[in-house]
This record gives sequence, C-alpha cells and structure tokens, in this order.
Amino acid sequence: MGLINSENAKYLKEHFRSFKNPVNILYFNSKKTNPDFCNSTRLILNELSSISPKINLKIFDFEKEKNEVQKYNIMMPPATVIQSDRDIGLRYYGIPSGYEFSTLINSITMVGRGRIDISDEVRKRSSLLKEKVEIMVFVTPSCPHCPRAAAIVHKLAFINENIKGTVIEANEFPELSKEFKVMTVPKTIINKNHSFEGIYRDERFVEELIKGIS
Repeated sequence: MGLINSENAKYLKEHFRSFKNPVNILYFNSKKTNPDFCNSTRLILNELSSISPKINLKIFDFEKEKNEVQKYNIMMPPATVIQSDRDIGLRYYGIPSGYEFSTLINSITMVGRGRIDISDEVRKRSSLLKEKVEIMVFVTPSCPHCPRAAAIVHKLAFINENIKGTVIEANEFPELSKEFKVMTVPKTIINKNHSFEGIYRDERFVEELIKGIS
C-alpha cells in the first residue's frame, strides 16, 4: 500500500482531470542530506505523478546536479519546485504531509488549471510590485491554519513573476527556523527582514508585503 490510500488516489485522479495544463514538478533529492525526509517526499511525488499523465516528475540529485541546484536556487533537500512550462517561483521544502499535503495539491491544481481564486483588489495591489521579492512561510504538518498562509504565498507568486513563494516545513529545517526565530507557525518572512505570525486576510497580507519591501 502506498502513502496515498486508494480512496484519496481515486479522488485525486478525478480531480486532476480538470487540468488544462501540464504540471512539471522538479524534485531535488538526496541520499546524504536529510535522507529520510527525502525518501518520503520522493515516494509521495512518485505516487502523485502516477495518478495523472498531466503531472510530470523530474528528480535531481542535490549533491551531483549542481547546475540545476544553482539554476533554481535550491537551499537544501528535500525541495520541490512546481511549475508550468517555466519557473513561476513556487517552492516547497520538506515532506508535504499532514495538513501540508493540501498545500501541495492546491499548488499543483493552481498550475494545472491555470487560474486562481483571488480578489481583484489583491491582484491590483500585488501587480504594483516591480522588484524581486521572496516570501518565505514556515509551516508544520500538524498546523491546521498553515495551508492558508502557504496558499496566499504561492498565489502571489503565481500572478506576479517578481515574487518567489517559498514554503518551509519548520521542524525539518531547524537551522532555518532558528535563523528566522520561528517560535510559532505560520510565520511569514519577507525579503528576510520583515516578518509576521499567524493568518492574515489576503488584502492585509499584501499590505504587509508592501510594507516589508518599502
């Protein structure tokens, strides 16, 4: 039996039928760095790619394929890049398990359907961002509120090519959690200098984003 049970696999197979675009998942794996986390992530992604022909999985060796690591600016494994036919700034670090499995599925769905549910106001405000911005949000699999924070980060990256949206599983990357003083989740970091904790409405999130780069 796989990590995705038969009932969920059946649901996802039907869910993925609505995709009009292929989804390319680039996974950075390692047998040396975080090998257990990497193996679990690889198994999940392999199972997802076997469910639908619209999901294409390509696996890179973090230690050996340095050109790709540098191209996608991968910090450490396990790292997952979700994209269409080009890099749109979606990153996920860690095992997409627990509540965070929905984050992975939602981001895959966003790319596959080529559309998102977001207000015109948020679109307009986020379009004003003309400089490169990195948004990191720290999450854990047991946090029921974290997928909402992860969703807005990936949505903003999807609609604005200047935004890179990075979701990080806090427990699996303790060095990063310590560096950014993550004491509770979700915690959002903008350009590594402005941060806030908790869930914000999309409109307020964009205001915090603008504040973080001004």
